[in-house]
Amino acid sequence: MKQQYYKYLRDEECLWFEFESVSKQKTVRKVVIYTPFQDNPDIFNLALADAFPDGSFSDKSVTNNEDMEKVMATVIRTLLRFFEKHPSKMVYVEGSTIERTRLYRIIISRELSEIEKIFTIYGLLESDTEVFRKNQNYNAFVITLKNKENLLKLLYENDNQ
Repeated sequence: MKQQYYKYLRDEECLWFEFESVSKQKTVRKVVIYTPFQDNPDIFNLALADAFPDGSFSDKSVTNNEDMEKVMATVIRTLLRFFEKHPSKMVYVEGSTIERTRLYRIIISRELSEIEKIFTIYGLLESDTEVFRKNQNYNAFVITLKNKENLLKLLYENDNQ
């Protein structure tokens, strides 16, 4: 979780984040939005989307800016900020495609030793929920804050916001 990330703007409640994905070919405006579930306001959906000039968004567009690592590091950074503001809430993460959910699983697996210092990650299967295990396919993930002290330490260590 020490990867370089994009500078971002955020709202006061840490529910809306905006940043630019930049390559030599183009700049793409991205948003990360945390939205509470209607039937359970303690669980927030995390959405990563491209933002278009007409005000629309798409979580299915493919940017191809060759900066996926930096984009994902930025999303993780927004997650840290979200939990700083809302430590008792949970975050639901599901890719807009099977491939994106797989990508999230790979990133979680790669960073698991660091992630576990701060969060508990649950993997959701069709009818089961379990503590995240590497090399297990999941339909989605739920993230809860385990250690606020470690969260704050990571946030303010080399923070460029």
